[in-house]
Amino acid sequence: MGEIKIVAQLYTLRDECAKDYAGTMRAVAAIGYKYVQVSGFHGLEPQQIRETIDDAGMRCVSTHESYDAVTKDLDAVIARNRILGAETIICPWVPGTREETADAATWQALAAVLNTVGRAVRKAGLTFGYHNHDHEFRIFNGRYGMDILMEGADPENVALELDAGWAWFAGVDPAAYLRKYPGRAPIIHAKDHDTADKTKNRPVGDGALNWPPFWDACRAVGTSYAAVEEDTCILPPIESMARSFNNMVAMGLSAE
Repeated sequence: MGEIKIVAQLYTLRDECAKDYAGTMRAVAAIGYKYVQVSGFHGLEPQQIRETIDDAGMRCVSTHESYDAVTKDLDAVIARNRILGAETIICPWVPGTREETADAATWQALAAVLNTVGRAVRKAGLTFGYHNHDHEFRIFNGRYGMDILMEGADPENVALELDAGWAWFAGVDPAAYLRKYPGRAPIIHAKDHDTADKTKNRPVGDGALNWPPFWDACRAVGTSYAAVEEDTCILPPIESMARSFNNMVAMGLSAE
């Protein structure tokens, strides 16, 4: 069981990145982050993003790429991820799966599509995965939509980027759920929620989630990276990212 390295998911800092990408990368590095997960290019070319991250002394280990991109322009997705040096390409959500009309067949069909994408990504030497929100945990004939997806796709082709916060939001124990998929979660999302208003995010370790059992589960299934992500920050985003980082180091995750 190796170390779990702390990653900055740049979606949290989307507004800051849009205004000053290079300055934001320097600020993230000054906190202590060594790794980032890119989410959006903000009008910059992949090589510019790579150079900016490199100049700040960090490394891109993963990206979020849209469903349209991975299904309609996968060659370009793979090419830019190679430029960035990313190991893992994650599809963060899929249109049509949130609607009330989504059913078991929706998830079965998606499993087949993502399996095809993942096979091509694996042949290119990278890993492909899927990131959950809360709607993946609707139940169809006794099974979560997430399980229909994960069981319908080849484990070699589709990994699980479990978002611990969204699983908790859906009423699911993230630690127990992660243990269902050993060897299949190279990167996870660390997200915490406010106890009074669960739609808002607190720094990791300051909110409602119980983190020690989750880190134990990550180590048990072979997770390498924990990416800090906040969708709706209560604190200023960079301050929240700093507090998350320090809390996670205190909980035994790796700053290196």
